[in-house]
Amino acid sequence: KTVLMYCTGGIRCEKASVMLKRRGVQDVYQLSGGIHEYVQQFGDGGFFKGKNFVFDQRVALSPSSSSTATTQHINKEDEEESKTKNTIVGKCIECSTPYDTISGSILCTVCRDLILLCKSCQQSLLEYHCTRHSTWKHCYYTFLESFDIPTLQQQYVKLQTLLQKYVPPKEHKNVRKTLRKQMYKVKVRIEQLENGIVNVDVNAKRRCRTCRQSLDICDGLCWGFWRHSSSSSSSSSSSPLSLVQNITEDESSCSKKSKCNHDIDTNQVSTNTSGAATASVIIQVNVGDRIQPGPHWNEHRLGPKQQQQQQPSSSSSQAPLKQGTVVQLKTWGSGGDEYDCVSVLWDDDDKIPKKDNVTTTRAQIYRWGVLIQDGTRVYDLEHC
Repeated sequence: KTVLMYCTGGIRCEKASVMLKRRGVQDVYQLSGGIHEYVQQFGDGGFFKGKNFVFDQRVALSPSSSSTATTQHINKEDEEESKTKNTIVGKCIECSTPYDTISGSILCTVCRDLILLCKSCQQSLLEYHCTRHSTWKHCYYTFLESFDIPTLQQQYVKLQTLLQKYVPPKEHKNVRKTLRKQMYKVKVRIEQLENGIVNVDVNAKRRCRTCRQSLDICDGLCWGFWRHSSSSSSSSSSSPLSLVQNITEDESSCSKKSKCNHDIDTNQVSTNTSGAATASVIIQVNVGDRIQPGPHWNEHRLGPKQQQQQQPSSSSSQAPLKQGTVVQLKTWGSGGDEYDCVSVLWDDDDKIPKKDNVTTTRAQIYRWGVLIQDGTRVYDLEHC
């Protein structure tokens, strides 16, 4: 047999060709450099149709945007043919309209697989479901704050009906586990509503399944390897900040450090000489600074902002905010050129046992000046 193969960048073909030859298939050919190099070389003049999904922040590339080859040898007939080749081959999973724009915020709420969903269908759906979980779309939702008790009860019954269809149990163990977890989640929500612990939020904004931010904040680049710092679009960079891996100061030295109260105004945007709006400079933060939950703390994603109480207090006053110490400065994701993220150790975190009876604590990462779609900066934390 003769085998012709290609993949995105050629790496998987290298492995697959070796495997085939070891199994006796000697006539094996592969596309050198994969589709990625092919569209760079030939562009619209090649045979590739659609977009090439790449595993970085470029997301998907069309032949016209990837080509580095000169097109002076292509005549008018070839140009007309290339226009037909560079067509949209993807389809919306709901209405089958041609659509090929991929976004990290448009994914299945059950399995978090990326899906193709046109703009009109995005607006008409509360949450999104892939083809495999299309039968779950009326009962499986990640965010339940907008549903009242009767609606939640209907969801529970439908989930129970779905569960009964996946038999025998041993062959559908993971699916049944997912459904049971959702049933428990719905049941808890119903109990909380009945006891007055939470309220129905009929105006709740639709949120991203990945970062759990509202879709008017999420830019769709929060999924997997697309997570990044938007600092490259900022014309004003922050001053260099020193990174220190371990805190060498004790509590007394930390308390002696000078502190100033920062009024965080994320709507503050500077203007350059040309009149164009640029992002404001990130508020100064250093290793060892004492912090607490800030203006953009999201309890759905980050948990409660108050300190953990050992015993329920008889006082009606609210528990104080949790406090912690900055142990490292980071970028929010790959590709960033400024420190817009901090790693924090909270004072009330339980210690994690390790080998030889040594305990440690786990630092957690939070946004400190991450740019969002409208050019403002988001702060999960603030100085104490």
